[in-house]
Amino acid sequence: MPLKRNNHPLPARLEWRLAEGRVESVPESGNPGSSWVALDFETANEQRDSVCAVGIARVAAGRIVDRRSWLVRPAELRFNGINISIHGITEADVREAPTFDRLWPELKPILSEGTVIAHNAGFDMSVLRHTLDRYRIPYPPIRYLCTVTLSRLSWPRLTNHKLNTVADHLGLSLKHHDAEDDAVACAGVSLHCCRRSNAVDVDELADRLGIRHGRLHRNGYTPPRKVRRRA
Repeated sequence: MPLKRNNHPLPARLEWRLAEGRVESVPESGNPGSSWVALDFETANEQRDSVCAVGIARVAAGRIVDRRSWLVRPAELRFNGINISIHGITEADVREAPTFDRLWPELKPILSEGTVIAHNAGFDMSVLRHTLDRYRIPYPPIRYLCTVTLSRLSWPRLTNHKLNTVADHLGLSLKHHDAEDDAVACAGVSLHCCRRSNAVDVDELADRLGIRHGRLHRNGYTPPRKVRRRA
C-alpha cells in the first residue's frame, strides 16, 4: 500500500469553474468522452531516476474526478539537501515505501487512459524515462503535452509561466512541490486553457494552438512542438 494517497473522487457537483480566477460548485458538464491525466514527480537527488513522490490528477467530462499521490523509495536511498528544501521529503519518509517497479502496475493503467500533461513536461518525462530504464520496464505508448507551453500561449503577458505563478493568476490553490497538489494545479491550468480556447479537451486545444504531442521513446523523448501551418 502507498504511504500517502488520497484515492477519492471529488464531490459529484464540484467542478473546476472554467471562468478565469475561481473554483466553485457548478453542475456537471463537459464532453463525457474527453479525459486526460496530469502527472508530477519529485526526486530525491540530482539523478533523474531518483523518484521519491508521484502525483496524478485525472480529468474527465470537464472536471477533475480523481487525485492521488504516492511516496516512492528511490533505488538509491540518497537525498540531497537542496531537494529536501524544495519538497520536504526525507529518507525517513520513504524508507518503507514501495520502489517504483512495485508501484508501476498501479500507475501504468492510469497513464494509459489518455493524453498525459505535466508542467515542464520535459523534466517529468525525463524522470519517467530514466526510472523505467533503471528497472528495465518497457515504455508505455504515452502521448503528452506541457502546460508551460499551453499557458505561455494562453497568457503570454505573465511575468513567467512557473506553476505557482500561473496558479496564482488563475486563483488556484497550490502547495507547491507537493506532487499531488502540483498535479491538481496542472490539471486546473489545462482546464482553464481549454476554456480560453473553447476546446473540449487538451487534444483539441493542442490542435487549435498548433502543438504536436510529445512522445516517449527509447532514445529519449520527442517534446511537444509548434507545428508550422501553411498559409
